[in-house]
Amino acid sequence: MILSLVFLYGAASGILSGERDAPRWLSWPMPIWNRIAHDWRRPKPVLPRPNYIRIAVLEHDLCGMQPDPGTGAALAVGVRSAGHCLNHQPIATLTFDAPTSSGTCAGCGRAMVLNDAGNWELA
Repeated sequence: MILSLVFLYGAASGILSGERDAPRWLSWPMPIWNRIAHDWRRPKPVLPRPNYIRIAVLEHDLCGMQPDPGTGAALAVGVRSAGHCLNHQPIATLTFDAPTSSGTCAGCGRAMVLNDAGNWELA
């Protein structure tokens, strides 16, 4: 008798618990069953990997540590120290009174000026 009631309750909760407005006494076993039976099959989320080149460049800038030769960090530090970057990102030097027409590149640190046409160019 008890076994048939358990089977009947299991069948009812399996069939009717998928509905949106199912009663709570029918819908509670499904999330638990899905967690037990199916969560182990789902792939684990991929954790973000650290950017080792950026870490090495920050170590060079802040601590003065030289990166290993032949690595991407050594290339990034070399490009920055040579004063060349592929895409200049000007940062305007502002004063409290009025903006000035001089600035620096955020990528390579070279001085830049604002020309008459309103474009930034290397000084």
